[in-house]
Amino acid sequence: MARKEILLARAEMVEWVARIGAVTGDALAERDHCTVQAARGRLQGAGQAGLLSSSRPLRSRPAIYTATAAGLRATDLEHLEPGRVTAANAAHAIACAEVAVKLEHAYPEYRVMGERWLRREESEGTP
Repeated sequence: MARKEILLARAEMVEWVARIGAVTGDALAERDHCTVQAARGRLQGAGQAGLLSSSRPLRSRPAIYTATAAGLRATDLEHLEPGRVTAANAAHAIACAEVAVKLEHAYPEYRVMGERWLRREESEGTP
């Protein structure tokens, strides 16, 4: 894959993470039909570039990735706040990422948005 294609794929992945709010390597692997190891590598690479941050608030669950302020700027989504994952909302965030992937597969003609995105649009009165 050429460098430009890699950068475009990374930008698309970061934009997806920002729209959903928080994702795991497992969710990205299912979405992109790749191995979990490959998905985690892509997420970690974006993390090293400062576009994503990761946390693991639940020991028995996978790391959760969210877009950073730099990642949001890079994808023209700076109107969103960076996602926050805590022990209290981590299981919910993981479940939402899994459901988002299933919805994307079931309805490929639609774009799935996360709760933060929807709440923001609702508060602004956006249809």
